[in-house]
Amino acid sequence: NVLRLVAEGPMYHCENHAETTLVGNRRIWDGREYEISFRARWIAGSPQLHTRLTWNRLPRTTILDMPTQHGTPGARNSRYQPNIGPTFAGLQHAPIVPDEGQLVTVRVHATDPNGVAACRLWWSVDEAAWFSTSMSASNAWYSGTLPGAGAGQIVNFYVEGVDGLGATSCYPRTGRAGGALYIVQDNQVSPLPVHNVRVIMRPSDFAAMLAKANRTSDAYLPGTIVYDEATAYYDVGVRLKGRSSRRNESTGFRISFKADRLFRGVHAGVAIDRSGRWMGRFGGIDFNKSQEEILVKHIANRAGHIPSQYDDLIKVISQDASYSQSALLLMGRYARPYLQSLFDDDGDGSLYNFELVYYSTTTLGGGVEGLKDASQGAALQGFLIIDVEDLGLDQEYYRMHFQQQNARDRDDYSRIVDMARAFSLTQAQAAAVIGDIIDEDAWMRLFAFHSLIGIFDTYNFGGNHNMYFYVRPKDRRVLPFPVDMDWAFDHQVRATNAALYGGYNLQKIITLPRNLRRLYGHFLDIMARSYNMPYMGSWCTNYFALTEGYPARASCFTSNL
Repeated sequence: NVLRLVAEGPMYHCENHAETTLVGNRRIWDGREYEISFRARWIAGSPQLHTRLTWNRLPRTTILDMPTQHGTPGARNSRYQPNIGPTFAGLQHAPIVPDEGQLVTVRVHATDPNGVAACRLWWSVDEAAWFSTSMSASNAWYSGTLPGAGAGQIVNFYVEGVDGLGATSCYPRTGRAGGALYIVQDNQVSPLPVHNVRVIMRPSDFAAMLAKANRTSDAYLPGTIVYDEATAYYDVGVRLKGRSSRRNESTGFRISFKADRLFRGVHAGVAIDRSGRWMGRFGGIDFNKSQEEILVKHIANRAGHIPSQYDDLIKVISQDASYSQSALLLMGRYARPYLQSLFDDDGDGSLYNFELVYYSTTTLGGGVEGLKDASQGAALQGFLIIDVEDLGLDQEYYRMHFQQQNARDRDDYSRIVDMARAFSLTQAQAAAVIGDIIDEDAWMRLFAFHSLIGIFDTYNFGGNHNMYFYVRPKDRRVLPFPVDMDWAFDHQVRATNAALYGGYNLQKIITLPRNLRRLYGHFLDIMARSYNMPYMGSWCTNYFALTEGYPARASCFTSNL
């Protein structure tokens, strides 16, 4: 038997991998020796094939043999077509969010070396029957009119063109399967002065994305993004955001834009973060899924020398109103453009995500061979947690805990191994070598910031994850980058008897006299620059005035300052 395996993205422990039981459902026992063998042939893409047993045991990456020559050198490319039909540009519909019963005009620019004979406009309402109408032409612009639809209904449309030789093509390219859609006014727009971002998908695709078996999939499904009710981005890719958070309804979305229609003309991808944590009740209001992370990043940006991004507060609007709420629009993140702006080395360093390794321990239907159920909360799932610690010299044992985010073809974990092994040394031993491996001042500034803010669910405070490590090329020193800081201002950390820093192996690095002095200095500097009421008080009021449904929260958070 032959299995053709196609990956939509890099392999992770929650998604993008294939699983099987062993013969006779045999159990794996620690302390026994096993031999794993397989036959594999490289077809395309990365030649790295990662294998392991459950709970990250016996990990191994095999580099599959590749032919010395790829493709069809000297011959015509296999994608060649003698006539591809008309090409299209500038698709637009108006009004962008029509009212109930309002007619909608669709326009597109169509050209072809053999001339454009005709264009037809096809549409379907809520995935019902398809209809079409001819489009009129004026200077290579073709236009057609769609009938009005009911409030909240989703209209899927595409253009089909025929050239002078009879060849046809569609825009979006996949026609009925494409992601050109609009929704009739559903009155979900925020009354507050924030950006509104609509995520519009076919109802069946939206339901499939949320299905238990698909929640951890990295496959993008087609859709349209409508920005501020005025700009439509067609045929974008949409999937759920995060890994462990995909198990519940706090998850957000990741959006991939077409190369010729970047978001705000810059971003090939953005994330919409709906998460946040339950903050309890204040004044009779449930502070659920709050967006206080915007405050955290503002404090970091004002203080300076703390890696952070400039996000936007938005209202994300979904066809399912339960997924519509105030959210963060994450742009840039720690991708190459951000790294290029931060360093003079073209952002060519390796970036790793320090994370727990999650495992689904239940299946849909309960059978051994069933699809894993990734919809359960962390308490019902298994996970591995480690410190930044010595796991040996074999980089395979670091791979799942320090997930490489870029330069994967480089597959270089050497500096992560150096850092982890140094963290396991005695304090005296670590003192002699750690300064050549990490940027101690950068680490002390970030963890002083985390302590002030009360970031609970991150390395050194509350959980060994939610941290990125970047290997700076110019000196190979490792820098810490903060991530996922929505669990902020936590009462468990900010109690009057809480420590200024956490434990784990990092404690022996922090408590070196030279680093304690740095840490205390950064406490004073951050408090003077941004973590104080004279500066942040008005910003707290401003940000929470832009967050729907939580008018009393500003006083709660300003009291923390």
